[in-house]
Amino acid sequence: MSIYVHEPLPSTIDLNAVLQTVEQALPQSFIDDAGVEMILIGQFEELTQRQIQSLWKKEDGAIYVTNEQSSNEDMIDDLVHEFAHAVEDRYGFEIYSDDHIEQEFLQKRRHLYDILKAHGYEVGLQAFLKTGYDIEFDNFLYKEIGYEKLSFLTMGLFSSPYAATSVREYFASGFEEYFLPTGDRANLSVMSPSVYQKIELLME
Repeated sequence: MSIYVHEPLPSTIDLNAVLQTVEQALPQSFIDDAGVEMILIGQFEELTQRQIQSLWKKEDGAIYVTNEQSSNEDMIDDLVHEFAHAVEDRYGFEIYSDDHIEQEFLQKRRHLYDILKAHGYEVGLQAFLKTGYDIEFDNFLYKEIGYEKLSFLTMGLFSSPYAATSVREYFASGFEEYFLPTGDRANLSVMSPSVYQKIELLME
């Protein structure tokens, strides 16, 4: 796997330490088989337009990550999250074919709908029953509610506010919780048992 630094990282970021932590956190089989051929670091138009920190593009075999990083831990989070999507693309049938993760996600979405309704948010149930990414729904969560408030409202329901945006982000956030040094596997096994069990099966 090749690393390309297009724009320099802040002096506070130790790229070697970041990459070593990611390599130690993930199973070697995921690193070898997920199809990640390169990591590109810098300023990229798609990241800027979408206001995101990182992106996995299967067609390029590449993870794009911004050089604007606040800490080693933030960059590690970004890379592990995108490796999750690469693993998801590689093992999509194994992950989703039994619908267990999707059903778990939708059950949580329905619960989220009830929570938000109880807090005075006027939202239609149909938006909560879509499993794919929807920019309007994401903007509703991010801009109208705000991730800080959403984090409080979804405590014990989702591993992070972003996990509520789509089933793919639900899996990727669980993947982070499982593999990151700062994650909590025991909590994930209780909060998102289908995601936890699927990762365990993939590792076998």
